[in-house]
Amino acid sequence: MTSLPSISREYVEVPFADHGGTVDAGSVELALVLPGAIPAEADWHPAAWDGAVARLLIGAGGTLTTTPGTVYVLWLRFTAGLQRPVRATGYVVISDEAPA
Repeated sequence: MTSLPSISREYVEVPFADHGGTVDAGSVELALVLPGAIPAEADWHPAAWDGAVARLLIGAGGTLTTTPGTVYVLWLRFTAGLQRPVRATGYVVISDEAPA
C-alpha cells in the first residue's frame, strides 16, 4: 500500500517484475479506481517505463488528480504485440491530514 498526502505531486510506481512478467512492451497505462471497480477505458492514463517500472505522475498538477481521504486501487495495463495484460497492483491512499 502506498500512502500519499493530498497536497503532494509525485510518481506512483509499479515494478512489473513483481507481477509475473518481463518488460519488452511498448505502451503502458495506469489507472486509479475505487475498490471493487474495474477500470473503464476513460480511467486509463499514459504512463512511462523506467526500466521495468511503470510510472505515472499523480496529484495536483500531475497527469491524474486525486481526491483527499480516498483509497484507490492502482491498475497496470500495457500492450505487447497481440497481448494486453491488465493487473491490479495494490492500493494507493490519499490522506487528507498530516501524519501525527
